[in-house]
Amino acid sequence: MKVTTFKKSAFALVLLQLIFPFFNQVLSAGDSKAKEIIRKVQQKFTKAQTLEAEFTQTFHWTMVDEVQTFNGKLLIGPGDKFRIETQEQFIICDGKTVWTYDIPNNQVIIDDLQKTESTLLPKKLLVKYSKEFSAKLLGKETIGGFLCYHLQLLPHTEDNYIQKMDVWIDGKQWITRRLSYVDVNQNVTIYEIKNMILGKKLSNDLFQFQFPPQVEVIDMR
Repeated sequence: MKVTTFKKSAFALVLLQLIFPFFNQVLSAGDSKAKEIIRKVQQKFTKAQTLEAEFTQTFHWTMVDEVQTFNGKLLIGPGDKFRIETQEQFIICDGKTVWTYDIPNNQVIIDDLQKTESTLLPKKLLVKYSKEFSAKLLGKETIGGFLCYHLQLLPHTEDNYIQKMDVWIDGKQWITRRLSYVDVNQNVTIYEIKNMILGKKLSNDLFQFQFPPQVEVIDMR
């Protein structure tokens, strides 16, 4: 029996969750203007218990000069609840259990949240990345019709998987409009964020997996 891998979508989950919790703590270093922008984003997000957003991910695999693009939807609930949907995959967590559903193969992998590598989840992510990066303000740019502050985040150590991250923050609504990063292999990943809603009441059913007929179940617990 073959267990399908989910590396790309799993990392999409990791980075997209940064959109919500990343700015909940001031970075350990950075210029004063960048920190003030982060503070305003922090004020915006600390009032919200939930997040709903649509995104487009573009991945440039540098070695073979190949570009892949897909669209998706992200829901983040209270605590560690989340749901990420793409055309080929759902990843759903009720705060304890993670269901990773491969749609083309009608296969679901079930695991405990604490056992998965995706334990790079909101609370842990905001601690990890807030300590590993410093930020500076590069200027203002228009993204999707919105005037945004362009922040660049650089790691403190050269061996970090993410070598450089850029974030564009809407200067009126104080939300992320675009996020991009360069990894250690010089691959480039870009997220375009749209239709973000904060504080919307989300049903608990959204964070429960509904088993399709004849689905293959692989329980890793």
